Amino acid sequence: MILFKKMRKAVPFFIACAFLLSACESGDGSGSDVESKDDTSGFVSSVSAEADSSEQSFESSFEDQSEEASEEDNLDSVINVSFVASEGGYVSGNVKQALKSGEVTKAVTATPILCYRFKEWSDGVTEQTRGGDSFEADTVITAIFEYAGLPEIHIDYKGTISKNRETKATYTVKNACGIYEFEGASGFIKGRGNATWKHAKKPYKIEFDESVNLLGIGENAKHDWVLIANHADQSLFRNYFAYNMAYQLGIGYKSTLCEVYFNGKYHGVYMLTGQVEESRLKVEVSEGGYIIELDRYYSGKENVNYVTVGKEHYTLKSDYVDAKQMAEIKSYIQEINAALDSKNKERICELIDIESCVNMYLLQEYTKNTDAGWSSFYMYKRDGEDKLHFGPAWDFDIAMGNDYRLDKGSYENIYVGRYSGFTQQNWWFIYLCRMEWFRELALQKWNTDFYGRIADMLDNIKETAALNWDELENNFVRWDKVFGNRINCEPVHIMELSSYSEHFRFFIAWMELRLDWLDDCFNNEEFWLEEINDRTYPQYKGGRIPEIEKDSSSNVDEKPSEDVSESVRPRP
Repeated sequence: MILFKKMRKAVPFFIACAFLLSACESGDGSGSDVESKDDTSGFVSSVSAEADSSEQSFESSFEDQSEEASEEDNLDSVINVSFVASEGGYVSGNVKQALKSGEVTKAVTATPILCYRFKEWSDGVTEQTRGGDSFEADTVITAIFEYAGLPEIHIDYKGTISKNRETKATYTVKNACGIYEFEGASGFIKGRGNATWKHAKKPYKIEFDESVNLLGIGENAKHDWVLIANHADQSLFRNYFAYNMAYQLGIGYKSTLCEVYFNGKYHGVYMLTGQVEESRLKVEVSEGGYIIELDRYYSGKENVNYVTVGKEHYTLKSDYVDAKQMAEIKSYIQEINAALDSKNKERICELIDIESCVNMYLLQEYTKNTDAGWSSFYMYKRDGEDKLHFGPAWDFDIAMGNDYRLDKGSYENIYVGRYSGFTQQNWWFIYLCRMEWFRELALQKWNTDFYGRIADMLDNIKETAALNWDELENNFVRWDKVFGNRINCEPVHIMELSSYSEHFRFFIAWMELRLDWLDDCFNNEEFWLEEINDRTYPQYKGGRIPEIEKDSSSNVDEKPSEDVSESVRPRP
């Protein structure tokens, strides 16, 4: 098992190698099936003719030798110039150029990524785009980038910001590697969220009059974006992990961290992501498509704003069309319930997009997301003929051990795939996990893809945190009454953490221990079934939690080492 885990991230590499080896061995020695040009055919013919002819003159032979010498001289005079990038950016254009005598370089451009800025080229050139240079010897030129900090979104407005109405605002983006910066864009801002709107640091929906690809995280320019506060998550990375994992899996939006300023005053570190809307999901309402949310916060008028099926409520998140549309949504959900109840695999697969369903199950199970059956659980159909897709994944701030109601914050135990009597569970996943074929699909996805993605994402988060450590800590200078208090549902052991360093290290420890525990569970059918059939109520079950070394007064502000979980030990 241990060897298998270590090998798992390398599986795609070995597959590629096997494919290439197979391709090489498949030939019969007679060459490619595709007809190719033979650029040397003329030279071969002349050599053959020279060997066969005794009448070729010395003068002709001398001319041939002179031409060969000239070609060698030209070859010797070629100068190879390469353009490479240091950490923090990339070089585009013709990055490897072979210059003949008298030639100059073609244009290349050094482009920074977020949190970096371009400094200079290694030969002292300061323009990001360069060209027309000549060199006397083979040369490697490096584009040098330097750390610039998190991007900044400045929001100016008058009056107050409400959840119920829009307030006019102007937006300026700074420190966004020069590419995504702008000043004075007009738009609106309003509050958003359910429980999170009650927090001191609040989430917002921001809207631009003209569409913009804000900080470059969208597939294209959009009008509406979301700023998530993460006030109940003092690691600031729970939503970041879940959203970016979901983005990789095709069930969510990309996100990035940024600093937000209101009317010139620093307001903290936020996470920017996209708004749940038709255009991002390619939903065509006019052709029968829609977005729905499994939602215990449902409100408004039944069969207009939401539909009720059994004890569950589904809020319409796309545009309302008519009563017929709402009846079709309700009927479709009833069909899914009937297929699940009868364990009709064929019918389930006809109604549900299984790939997105499996991906969503694994994400929700790994993160032990309390809200999987409560609210912010989105699904959609692109048109009337489409299957129901799961996503975008949303709202993970009290997941990943940050809710005392769920096994007291333990990294152990199956939650999403078992019935325990807890009111926030997702019945669809409970039913699916009782079916062998679904468990087999989930296990295959976990072993061949999901496990490795998680490990890579955790490495990315460690690097991101180390790079932006000062900005992350500064959030808790602005919000200095967070540590030691229960903002939402934090377990006691999380409330006892007294610094950002402790919160971050606890988060990483929980994620790594959960990864190993769930891997053992999924790869042991008897163990997995035992977990699925356990009916213990989560608040009574409990389990092990990470225990980290507390910060001493001398290292409270130190950045994490490469192995932030080196002091982790399970608490029995």
